[in-house]
Amino acid sequence: MHYKGELTAGTIIPVNEDARAFAAAFYDYIAEHPLKPNPVRRMPGGLERVAEDGFALLGGGLMATRKQLQRDEEYMRPISGDKITYTLVKSDVSPRQ
Repeated sequence: MHYKGELTAGTIIPVNEDARAFAAAFYDYIAEHPLKPNPVRRMPGGLERVAEDGFALLGGGLMATRKQLQRDEEYMRPISGDKITYTLVKSDVSPRQ
């Protein structure tokens, strides 16, 4: 059952027992089987390395293209669900006035 009326402040949506049963079962499952975040891969360098390393890892879209990357560094191994992060450091250079 889907609510087809206009939603405004104070709108009361009728109870949907199927949706409630699903939500309760889902939260029970999540409580027993917590979600695991993707592994984080901290890349060296800052913004200056994103184009050289980060885009090379992402490749042109095909996994076969990414596997052809010939780099020996551990952080340049093929991506498999990793979250790629770069640390940005505050520069000592002051902004233009």
